[in-house]
Amino acid sequence: MTIKLDSRRIIEGGNATRVPFNLDGKPIMTLNDARLESFSTSSDVAIDVNSFDDVIHYTLKNGSFGRASIVDIVLVEVNYAEMPRYVPTKLNRRGYVFAEIDLPSRLLMFDVLVHKDIYPGADPQLLIYDTVIKGVADINDQSRDIDRMELLEAIHPLGMGSAKCRNANVPRYIELLRSVYSHLQWNDLEFRGYRCAIDYPIYGTQVVMAFTLPPPPEK
Repeated sequence: MTIKLDSRRIIEGGNATRVPFNLDGKPIMTLNDARLESFSTSSDVAIDVNSFDDVIHYTLKNGSFGRASIVDIVLVEVNYAEMPRYVPTKLNRRGYVFAEIDLPSRLLMFDVLVHKDIYPGADPQLLIYDTVIKGVADINDQSRDIDRMELLEAIHPLGMGSAKCRNANVPRYIELLRSVYSHLQWNDLEFRGYRCAIDYPIYGTQVVMAFTLPPPPEK
């Protein structure tokens, strides 16, 4: 099994080429640009970084397996102006973020942290898609509605601030969040959190948190 992590953007229209940055504001060209050393257990793990259009691939090159091969790697991307904040109401589009289950996993811990000024007053809707045949879904494409899966999963609101995001499955998680906020000079108390936790998520699915977009401001 090839261990590969992807960072992907799906937008309508021809926005500028996607260029992820690290916390120091430098474009990510290699793994070392993206790795958060203080929260990773190994600095000598070989990973290829490849960019194709709006997708960044991080592929683990180490072919070993077993308990002696376990590593923790924390990668951070900063993507400014990733998606439009407003779209015309008549387009009836929603904003969304998602996690794609393309590796067999014991647990998906999917957290979304949203600034208070983004999607004000809106809580996300949970959507889960089958991606085996058609790949990753654009939720605003109605032809993909047939791939929706009705499962008993749920989104749990976490409240405001990183202290509400405690996670027993990820050691030093709150410390990690506060480190990122500090680097970016953001106030963590201005962010509200949402979590979807799934034990043994189904391989070949896409877990989405979708938000209703606010109308553009009146001119």
